[in-house]
Amino acid sequence: MNLAKPSSPRPKTRDGANDPSRAKVNTPSRATENNQYNLDTNTNTNNKLGESNDNNDNANNGENANTNDNENERRREAVKEAFLHCWNAYKKYAWGKDELKPLSHTPTTWMRMGLTIVDSLDTIYLMDLKDEFKLARDWVASELRFDTPDSISFFETTIRIVGGLESAYDLSKDKVFLDKANELTKKMLPAFDTRTGIPRVTINILNGHSSNPDWNGRSSVLSEAGTIQMEYAYLSQHTGNPEFRQKAFRVIESLNEIPRHPSGLYPVYVNPESGTFSRSLITLGALGDSFYEYLLKVWLLTGKKEKLFQQMYLDTTKAIQDKLIKYSTPSNLMYIAELEGGTIDKMDHLVCFAGGMFALGAHHKIMGDNVELQNEHMRIGKEITKTCHEMYKRQESGLAPELVRFYPNSDMRPGANHYILRPETVESFFVLYRLTGDPIYQEWGWEAFQAMVKHCKAEEGYSGIRDVTSQNPDKDDLQQSFFMAETLKYLYLLFSPTDLIPLDKYVFNTEAHPLSIFS
Repeated sequence: MNLAKPSSPRPKTRDGANDPSRAKVNTPSRATENNQYNLDTNTNTNNKLGESNDNNDNANNGENANTNDNENERRREAVKEAFLHCWNAYKKYAWGKDELKPLSHTPTTWMRMGLTIVDSLDTIYLMDLKDEFKLARDWVASELRFDTPDSISFFETTIRIVGGLESAYDLSKDKVFLDKANELTKKMLPAFDTRTGIPRVTINILNGHSSNPDWNGRSSVLSEAGTIQMEYAYLSQHTGNPEFRQKAFRVIESLNEIPRHPSGLYPVYVNPESGTFSRSLITLGALGDSFYEYLLKVWLLTGKKEKLFQQMYLDTTKAIQDKLIKYSTPSNLMYIAELEGGTIDKMDHLVCFAGGMFALGAHHKIMGDNVELQNEHMRIGKEITKTCHEMYKRQESGLAPELVRFYPNSDMRPGANHYILRPETVESFFVLYRLTGDPIYQEWGWEAFQAMVKHCKAEEGYSGIRDVTSQNPDKDDLQQSFFMAETLKYLYLLFSPTDLIPLDKYVFNTEAHPLSIFS
């Protein structure tokens, strides 16, 4: 997810979209978490989206189910093998550092917190890699220290390190992870010391100094300020300290008090002292995306009790429907455009999370008993996910570019050709498969995974590529931690039994760290 924005070296970051740098098996779906949505999006496959797969007799159903189980197990093991290829290379060349450069066999140290270890904890646990989990757990207990002299990204540290520790605690119940999350989060609280309570972008956890960068006019960023509420609410819930939740929720209250853009949506830059938006750019891509995601997910995590988050989600999704959703020609592909002055016919790969978001909100009936709106949100979720699949399918490499632009009578073209192992599309494949049971999402996920293996696998680890339009693209020499935390986790779960992290009991943070819904 590439040049990252100056305030954060995170190429994955929901805020960093400007980086420079097939076997198909049609099988009937297994039991699903919800199969009430039967909406056909005219996919040219043997099993159309939402189409019932229950027409075979019982004997054939049993035979096909066994075939499907075996195929899913084979695919799941292939994903685990890819994870271990990454993990073993990281252990060999970058252990205890942040990320691996797989071609040069050197580490990166931009966060100085063993990022790949912490970000991978829950993936390791879910893959049942017991020896590797113990190794990582012992490193966290004895080696993870929060004493970097450098200023760090408040947002990235929250979603990756705090979220990773919380999820590891949630799954294992080992208190060492919760204690570490508590220790780190306390050190980051000075970032909230602004007039509005909206946090600044960077924090020095040794002296408490926080700041916003010059490059964006010393503004805070919408997706960063609005994507810490899950992690802070979870910490309050499990430590009994209400301060974390109070500070994080005040951010949303402050944003809600600012007069909105005429579109009904939120510009991406906000001054944390004056409480005003400092630019008019509106996007569900870099700088905006996960703010909208967390409106839904905080409502879910807290047991559907936070009415402000619910209402803001309903208001903003209506504005997205009214102002941002467009259709390409000639293929009639739905996409989510941007606004700044007028419409910008561009969609980042980052926006591909929205397919899963709309579907998840429909499934959990955030709009109440409005069946028409439930079905409309599910339709949007499916159509956006289909467009994101097309972003992969239409490239020579089978991998999607960082962003696409839409043109009359030409559908889409790459707007930035690199692919940096991003997870958002396979995230939506996973969510849509769990909610509909349609196996097409497994097929799309498998196709994307095969392309990753073909083009991104290095002798040691995996790397992003520089040009998705090439049949033989150069690699960018960076194994992003989110590839192991998100991309491979979602792919593994896509081919796993649906009772592994069920979506009625867990909510994934924006770094794919699952947290149990509050009882």
